[in-house]
Amino acid sequence: MIAARPRQPQIAPREAPSIATIWQKMAAFFAPQRQPAWARVLGTLFLIWLSLGTMTVFAASDALPGQPLYPVKQLVENTQLSLTFDAARKAQLHLNLAGKRLQETAVLLNSNRTTEIAYSLAAYQTEIETAVAFLDTSSELTASEKASFARLVAKNLADHEVQLTAWQADRPTAQEPLAQALQTSREGQSLALTLLGEVQQEEPTVPATTPTPTDTPPPTPSGTPEPATPTPVWELPPFWPSDCPSPLEWPEEW
Repeated sequence: MIAARPRQPQIAPREAPSIATIWQKMAAFFAPQRQPAWARVLGTLFLIWLSLGTMTVFAASDALPGQPLYPVKQLVENTQLSLTFDAARKAQLHLNLAGKRLQETAVLLNSNRTTEIAYSLAAYQTEIETAVAFLDTSSELTASEKASFARLVAKNLADHEVQLTAWQADRPTAQEPLAQALQTSREGQSLALTLLGEVQQEEPTVPATTPTPTDTPPPTPSGTPEPATPTPVWELPPFWPSDCPSPLEWPEEW
């Protein structure tokens, strides 16, 4: 007898998923996972800290020596110096910071805060000495950058000298720190002017061009001049009638 062949189980055909089902699965896959409570609290605290930090930095920009926010102001300035890698920009930044120290000094002089005045002027001298050091031969500035920065130093320090001299005449309580700051300003200005003088001497001078005289040829004679045609002189004969006009009085056309 022939053995009966076992029947294959019939597999029901699978239905194709609908577009709505595919969309739901994709939305569930890309949906953000539910964050724990501590993560949400930490994110909120970070945003609050960031906002308060920005407000603190903004408020510290006008802080004066001796005030609570002044260390924040110094931290921001030191960060700017650390993140400035170009030598020319860093030199100019030190010069700008020296100007800020004078602005602080002006406010402190009005309040007669002697200790803070001395501190601000000492910081001014430090910034000036650091800026002028970029004019040294061993600095990273090129020759053209040194010349440009020397002009800027000479101009700014001339203005600083005028301001410091006026304060020295009006503020007898801060004579010593003002005198020291004025001396530092004058030394920096003298160094900048000396460098500018050396640069001008090194520049090649173009000699003035003298026009070459051109030889004027002697006048060439234009040949023998023709003699001028003599004008005829009319002489009336003795028998000419007296009532008849002479030929000189005749009209050109009759």
